Amino acid sequence: MDVATLAIVKELAVGKTGHPDLYIPFFQIGMEQLNSSGILGYITVNTFIKSVNGIALREYFSDKNLALTILNFGGEQIFADRNTYTCICFVQNSTERLNILEHRAKIWIL
Repeated sequence: MDVATLAIVKELAVGKTGHPDLYIPFFQIGMEQLNSSGILGYITVNTFIKSVNGIALREYFSDKNLALTILNFGGEQIFADRNTYTCICFVQNSTERLNILEHRAKIWIL
């Protein structure tokens, strides 16, 4: 990220920890645009689940009482031409619990 973009990201609640990746602010931006019964879905990298860069995002989800469902592909390479760690996230304004489903041996484990 260039210096100007990084300064903007650091002003967001989700950009306050680590050296934020550019995908992280899209969670906050998307949730702020979502209506009360809407569901936000992203195909994204899964690094926010455990990384220092994702601490503020995880706190944002918790502070806002957002319901998360994460379909985590772990280290499995989903896209043939890209080396990335993929997950699919669904976020909604709800007090339901966090669901993380791991993909192992062609099955989903809750």
